[in-house]
Amino acid sequence: YNTLLPYGPPDGDIALEYWLLVASTPDGWWSAEKGLRKLVHDDPDTPRYRLALPKHEAWHNHLNLKALQTLVAFSKQSAYADEARAAWRRVVLDVRPSTEATTLLRRYLVDVPDDYEGQGRLEYVLQAMAAHRKLMANPAYQVELKGQAAMKQGDLDSAQRLFTRALAGLPHRAELLGDMGLVLLRRGQDWAA
Repeated sequence: YNTLLPYGPPDGDIALEYWLLVASTPDGWWSAEKGLRKLVHDDPDTPRYRLALPKHEAWHNHLNLKALQTLVAFSKQSAYADEARAAWRRVVLDVRPSTEATTLLRRYLVDVPDDYEGQGRLEYVLQAMAAHRKLMANPAYQVELKGQAAMKQGDLDSAQRLFTRALAGLPHRAELLGDMGLVLLRRGQDWAA
């Protein structure tokens, strides 16, 4: 895009398309945000610009509540409702499991109750959070965390001892098996790893 437009971005509606294209490039997110902010600043009365910025921000940071609130507000305006709702949906379906994700999904499903994929995502998030709470309550996992801390500090003897204890309670946990393998490799016990 720099080769085609060596003197900077175009003006007007083409500028919006330009910044959306820049946003889709590997390192273009920050440049696009700056450009979209300038569009909104220079022409705050153009709804397309005011909608493009929160779409961009919310996709990059799913928990950007200000951007999400703007998408929700636009989803209530008939001219931009479908585009805003689609952006809002894309964000809530991609959010990582957390308490905030649960809140966002429930809020979305109040407005769009028949979105079965959204309902499924909420169920997945709730199940993932329950599994995480169960793991955090497992004493063997707490021992695993201590082993990881010992490994980071370079105390391989303690790490191996802690991982061995943790494996008694979590024998099939892939991350724990991987950590034990790393300790063994670092100790030169390739055959045991």
